[in-house]
Amino acid sequence: MQFLLTALLAFAASTAARAQNTPEHIKEEAQKCSQALVAGDYEKIVAYTPAKIVDSMGGKAKMVALVKRDTEAAKLKGRGIKDVRVGDPELVRRTGDFLTTLVPTKMVMKVPDGRVEANTWLLGISGDGNNWTFLSVDSISEEQLASLFPEFKGKVQLPSKMKPVFIHD
Repeated sequence: MQFLLTALLAFAASTAARAQNTPEHIKEEAQKCSQALVAGDYEKIVAYTPAKIVDSMGGKAKMVALVKRDTEAAKLKGRGIKDVRVGDPELVRRTGDFLTTLVPTKMVMKVPDGRVEANTWLLGISGDGNNWTFLSVDSISEEQLASLFPEFKGKVQLPSKMKPVFIHD
């Protein structure tokens, strides 16, 4: 009886862990990350940023201050992120100690005299399949990515950057 109970608990735990590795969960996490960006929730933005990048920027407090400064400077120039739409993630792959996926997004940014629409990608990174962090592929080169995550070199191919479109309002 004890064995059966242990086996059932182990099965339930493994099923729950795999359930978080679903495209729906990844998309939901990417949406939360994108909503934080639109809302200017600097703490949450940093929480959804890979730890290696946060560390490379001097830690959480410094990164929050930097994101806040840059966002406020952009607002003074009439610029800001209005909306981010998240698409369905691609296949999750094991890359070294991490799970990775690419998530398509469409970002709409306010600019003087109009808006800019850009189709881009988020690179989703997880150590456990439950907690996901994201990185805009437009903000990093494959060389920079490989210097932060050596196990990604030659295994994670970043999509080509697409040209944003200006729409005059």
